[in-house]
Amino acid sequence: MNTSGLDGIIDAAQLGEEWAWSRLYEVLAPPLMGYFRVRDIGSPEDLVGETFVQLARNLSTFEGDSESFRSWVFTIAHNRLSNERRRFARKPVKLLSEPIDDGRRSPSAESDALAEMSSNEAMELLKVLTADQRSVVALRFIADLSVNETATAMGVSPGAVKQLTRRALERLKKE
Repeated sequence: MNTSGLDGIIDAAQLGEEWAWSRLYEVLAPPLMGYFRVRDIGSPEDLVGETFVQLARNLSTFEGDSESFRSWVFTIAHNRLSNERRRFARKPVKLLSEPIDDGRRSPSAESDALAEMSSNEAMELLKVLTADQRSVVALRFIADLSVNETATAMGVSPGAVKQLTRRALERLKKE
């Protein structure tokens, strides 16, 4: 994720400039979506939205450069993910046993999902990793955060991030 030049955009967003919020979304939404997808959460789009709502609430308190901003955003995302997992554990979603025919004639989400089998195969492969290893892989390689940014987002030391990355990559190589 290229965040060079975001400092001026962050300042403009803090002043409420709509164009700046659009640009922040363009830059941050794709890696956030990737992070949530790799973490195998039910509705990554909702979590991206919730992350931006929290970002809008707290942006006036942010101080720092674009690198620390990225860590701050993914800390918010990591916390949103934790909250969603806790909420889901308390209230599991009941799934219908039979699909409902809603009369659509355009491709369904199911059809789109089947078309992206390679993506699903990658997701299955990542399931062999521990939750922390999946987080590190998502933050380091999908969100393109540095070791220090990943450590900040996860609330662990840079050494722990390096160790988790090494173990995750070794495990994936074996699979």
